[in-house]
Amino acid sequence: MDTAAARWFIPRLRWLRDHHVGYPGDMTDESWTAELGKMTRAFELAAGIFEGSTDTEAAQIEESEGLDLFIKRFHNLWD
Repeated sequence: MDTAAARWFIPRLRWLRDHHVGYPGDMTDESWTAELGKMTRAFELAAGIFEGSTDTEAAQIEESEGLDLFIKRFHNLWD
C-alpha cells in the first residue's frame, strides 16, 4: 500500500510544484516550490521509481526531510 500511495501522490505533487498559484503565508513562492520538490523526491524514492535510486536510499526514506515536510504541510496541499 505504501508504494501505491506514493505513486498516487507523485503526479499531484509534481503538478503543484510546477503549476501552483499560491503558497502558505509563512513562505515565499521559491521556498514553497523547493519544499514541494523535496516532497516529490521523497515519494519518488519511496515508490522506488526515482532514476538511479538505490535500496539504501529507499531504506532511508523514513528519515527523509520530504516526508516530514509532507506531514507538516499536509493542509497546505491545495491550489
